[in-house]
Amino acid sequence: MEYHTGKRYAGGRVVEVPVSLEDMPVFVKEGAIIPLRNYARAVELGSNDTLALQVYVGSSGRFTLYEDDGKSNDYLQGIYLKIDMDYQEEADQKTLTLHPAEGFYTGLEETRHYALTFISDEPLRRIRLADRVVDLERGPGNTYTAPMFSNSIYTGFQAIIE
Repeated sequence: MEYHTGKRYAGGRVVEVPVSLEDMPVFVKEGAIIPLRNYARAVELGSNDTLALQVYVGSSGRFTLYEDDGKSNDYLQGIYLKIDMDYQEEADQKTLTLHPAEGFYTGLEETRHYALTFISDEPLRRIRLADRVVDLERGPGNTYTAPMFSNSIYTGFQAIIE
């Protein structure tokens, strides 16, 4: 799928896509988990307090997020945070799992705000987060967004998509 337009392309082949210099195509594989944070002019000016995750439905996938303080070279000494993420798609269930974080860095906030968006050709209705069910809001194209929520990075979470 092309990231900016949502146009689907079959994999395993070469595709010629006419573009201008302003429009570079970015292709995303089904099952991809793309983490985003709020824009900042420079890494050290930004914040990791909110993490947006874009999940491309259609296949299972995984991603490992590494993050550090954005200011020092402490990561070279192993001072960073690592979060494994899995998206599992089976015939009767779709599940996004953020495993408990491993590690620490100076300035890390234990509680994080999450914004989840699922990109899917098939309609999605809601997600189950622990003991609550929340409706997904249909957005432009084939996007489905959950209300923002907060969670400890050290406990992780599981979202079951319906």
